[in-house]
Amino acid sequence: MSETLPEGWASTTLGCLSTYVTSGSRDWSQFYSNHGALFIRTQDINQNRLASADEIACVALPKQAEGKRTLVTQGDLLITITGANVGKCAHVDIPLPEAYVSQSVALVRLAKGFSGRFIQRQLISPGSDDEHTPLQQSAYGVGRPVLNLDNVRDAPIALAPFSEQERIVAKIDKLFSQVDSAREHLSRIPTILKRFRQALLSAACSGRLTEDWRSSTSQQIVPAMKSGMVSSLFDESDLPELPEKWVWTTIGALGAAEKNSITDGPFGSNLKTEHYTTSGPRVIRLQNIGDYRFVDVEAHVSEQHFDTLLKHQIRAGDVAIACLGDPVPRACLIPESVGPAIVKADCVRFKPNPDVALGNYVCYVLNDSTTRARMSEIVHGVGRARLNLQQIKSIPVPLPPMAEQLEAVNRVESMLHLAGGVERRVGLAAEQSERLAQSILAKAFRGELVPTEAELARREGREYEPASVLLERIKKEREHQTSVRPEHKKTQRRKAKLAATKG
Repeated sequence: MSETLPEGWASTTLGCLSTYVTSGSRDWSQFYSNHGALFIRTQDINQNRLASADEIACVALPKQAEGKRTLVTQGDLLITITGANVGKCAHVDIPLPEAYVSQSVALVRLAKGFSGRFIQRQLISPGSDDEHTPLQQSAYGVGRPVLNLDNVRDAPIALAPFSEQERIVAKIDKLFSQVDSAREHLSRIPTILKRFRQALLSAACSGRLTEDWRSSTSQQIVPAMKSGMVSSLFDESDLPELPEKWVWTTIGALGAAEKNSITDGPFGSNLKTEHYTTSGPRVIRLQNIGDYRFVDVEAHVSEQHFDTLLKHQIRAGDVAIACLGDPVPRACLIPESVGPAIVKADCVRFKPNPDVALGNYVCYVLNDSTTRARMSEIVHGVGRARLNLQQIKSIPVPLPPMAEQLEAVNRVESMLHLAGGVERRVGLAAEQSERLAQSILAKAFRGELVPTEAELARREGREYEPASVLLERIKKEREHQTSVRPEHKKTQRRKAKLAATKG
């Protein structure tokens, strides 16, 4: 909050604007049910707005359940006071069915006379020189941050005149609607890029991507190898027709001449988690194998243990294939930066014959949605799809001549590079949209988003009610309500008994 308030504003606290501040109910997990009252927890507020009623848990309460004092009403503020989402705040702007809050949520009932949405927007606004809100800055505790009710009551509020509050909220809502629209458009792009990449691989593996190259090239193109399937798992007659000079073959037939050109990782006790070290040769695991991209998540073994597993060694330029998970298969090339490494169980190391197939092209085939659909017909595994080594070897490969493979790889790499650039720009734009939302809030509560009520009053030649007068009126109303509050029935009975004794 700015140290210098806009003209007509006043500094106060959330407690001064509230008639009721309390935390929620304990030990209500025993009452969870498929029906009953809503039970609002921190996860229902983590977007600074209340989740829809059908997303909120229900409780079937006995008549005398502790905590019914936290009945939520329209206009209340709900603030998370424990956990990673501490300091989130939602305004209950619509009527709710019967609803209560958990012990990790504070319920704040505001006095009448100002906009609850104005207060909520301010509570989620970043503090000066800090991306965290004042509530988040007040949280304490290591590991699991906590706010107590005094922290909630002491939250600073810069109060504007009432009509200015409404104009600020309307402007924020309008700008946020535009930001949300931009975010929605940005959120669609990763899906579009994913489809583009899959379409690109399919075009490369079917010959459509290089169709113009074939028709224009003057080179004498020789097929990479003779046709003929080597697997009984597929019938070549069931596979689609290929362009001229292309042949159907399999992963197993594309291996290098050396022994064990394709092998899986060690199973059983040969490589377990306790063998991992902080440095040494790398272990290539499932999490390293993305769609045609290597994911650099490190795991190591000692030199001594590495030497016992050399038949599982994988080198730069080899293809790493994931046999387990969703989707399968998926594959990537091992980069030069990895150095000495072995593959773990559920991974396969494949070294293609460099005279027949390019490693990049093999990765395109293995990551192509057509290949995955074809292998899904024979995949097995309960819960997670799994391919064995023999099934990996049997995967059909539409193989073009080497010259066309090279042209396809160059085109795919160029377009994947462009897609990656778009993806990075989208990520930056998403971050900027988040910063923009925070900037809108910061400007709003510095009095810079709309003309102040003081400015408008001078321009229109009229008087206006500053926030200090509003605060004073609310204070007097609260004092009056306290002075005329009806006595508790026990107090009334005690007084009546005392009077009877004196009589």
